[in-house]
Amino acid sequence: YMSTGSHGVFVVNDNGNIVRHLNVTNSSSLLQDSNGNVWISTLDRGVCVLMRDGMVKHLTYKGNHRESAAYNNVRNMCEDRNGNVWMATYGGLIKVDAQTDRLTHYRYDFAQEAFNIRSIATLFYDSQGSLWLGSFHNGISVYNPESDIYNYYQAKRNVEGRLASPVISSMVEGDDGRIF
Repeated sequence: YMSTGSHGVFVVNDNGNIVRHLNVTNSSSLLQDSNGNVWISTLDRGVCVLMRDGMVKHLTYKGNHRESAAYNNVRNMCEDRNGNVWMATYGGLIKVDAQTDRLTHYRYDFAQEAFNIRSIATLFYDSQGSLWLGSFHNGISVYNPESDIYNYYQAKRNVEGRLASPVISSMVEGDDGRIF
């Protein structure tokens, strides 16, 4: 699968030939889940899921008009060990329940610093079961879904041991469990 953004998603075989074109424009990321379904996120219409059987389902966040626009701008996705898919959106964090396809928006406690991470650019699910949320302008928040606790790491330029940049574009876990 290849996402081109403005020209849709292409399915390419082992010989490099295009075998299918999906007219899903404004696509931003792809995820193949543990069931073999391919999730296509868009910057304006939520996600399309290409099921293993070839069927396509569309999932959108339905709230008021302003909320829907922000939460249907899906930038990145990951799957947790329970098969739930988490979406990084312009409006915040959304979970798609693996059993029901119900979308749940995780609202932040505005008394905490974590509210600064509403516009999520990327996310990563680590081996300990935590979600690392990288923002465009406010550093990283680590969310533990089991305890419902956020930890916030704010960028401070020229401060030893702190994030040097508030813009987080991707994360990966090393063999030793450290996040880069």
